[in-house]
Amino acid sequence: MPPIRSSDNDSRFDPDLTDISLFRDGPPLEIFRRLRDEQPVHWNAPSPHGSSTGFWNLTRYADIEQVSKDWETFSSQRRGVTITQGNVFPAELEQFLFIMMDPPAHVKHRAIVHKVFTPRAVAEHEPEIRRAITEQIDAVIERGECDFVEDIAVDFPLTVIADMLGVPSTDRRKLFAWTNQFADTTTTPEAGTQLLMEMGAYVGQLVADRRASPRDDLLSRLIAAEVDGERLTDFEVTAHFAQLMAAGNETTRNNLAGGVLALTENPDQVKALIEDPTKIPGAVEEILRWHVPLMYQARTATRAVDINGVRIEEDQLVVMWFISGNRDPRAFSEPDRFDVERAQGKQMSFGAGGRHFCLGNQLARVELRVALEEILRRMADLQVTGPVIRQPSNIFHWLRSMPVSFTPSTTD
Repeated sequence: MPPIRSSDNDSRFDPDLTDISLFRDGPPLEIFRRLRDEQPVHWNAPSPHGSSTGFWNLTRYADIEQVSKDWETFSSQRRGVTITQGNVFPAELEQFLFIMMDPPAHVKHRAIVHKVFTPRAVAEHEPEIRRAITEQIDAVIERGECDFVEDIAVDFPLTVIADMLGVPSTDRRKLFAWTNQFADTTTTPEAGTQLLMEMGAYVGQLVADRRASPRDDLLSRLIAAEVDGERLTDFEVTAHFAQLMAAGNETTRNNLAGGVLALTENPDQVKALIEDPTKIPGAVEEILRWHVPLMYQARTATRAVDINGVRIEEDQLVVMWFISGNRDPRAFSEPDRFDVERAQGKQMSFGAGGRHFCLGNQLARVELRVALEEILRRMADLQVTGPVIRQPSNIFHWLRSMPVSFTPSTTD
């Protein structure tokens, strides 16, 4: 790991969390531990790596929760939810995403898709979710080996969310590539604009088809929805479509891959789940705590305020590190131990509560539970057989490749 910088006049621990090299081997958990202990509200000075104005890092669970629940003091809309604009979607698109809105607009736009993701609505999709993971396992089970990320974790949630949105199966990988490029911090603004035009043209064709022949899918509901008595524009439909497509495959893909990796590293936990499958829902919550796919969100202070004794000025950016909150010993006992039987607190993989708590949390939980049930039933001796390849990012906890082996068997 490269050395941690400190200013000439201050010998305090002073990491620059816009430096992607710190995330080369995954989240820098030791850095977050030191910040929690020494500087839980830490000023990240302007940096050539990605912030021209500087920002405050929050690393303790309680501080993150406080900011997340106070939308009036900490705005998602003023400067978006990333350290720099355009990190996840092009800046032109961000203003139309409900994740980057404040009430009342946020309430109205979120309500459009809320009913699709209630526990009851998600439960109705469980047969399709189980069929999707079964198809992924069927495709590799006779080989006895595969790349777990590429062969299972990618296509499983992608199939689920694409079906819910109404994307033809032949186009799923195209949408996957687009959303990955939007999320890649190395994508240039020019490339982002080109991607936006390509996705807009594609979704425009889908919208025209659904206007002519509505179906029972989420895209048709977006088209029919109204906000303040007005239908969404095609651009607003495209923005919601892109956000749901990205969130629906990025999060579960990385949670599932990271969870399976954690299980292979803790065979006693696998044994506990095989012996008692009723523990799988608890394992899902532990995986969500352990492997946080979206490591932070940012807010902008709308007034001067104190956090944990530190004064935050109006218009300063505050970054909530969920990956650190989930390892805070003030909130979780022995947080660096993976334990599927943990007495669960409220993990922060879906955010820290408040109005921006992840809309798709129920869908992700069902996907992970069903996937674990089928993997433990059919690939119980799965082992990692080669290097796990990560993509360095200070936004997403990405696994790109994870070769595994297991006892071959015939398809069910």
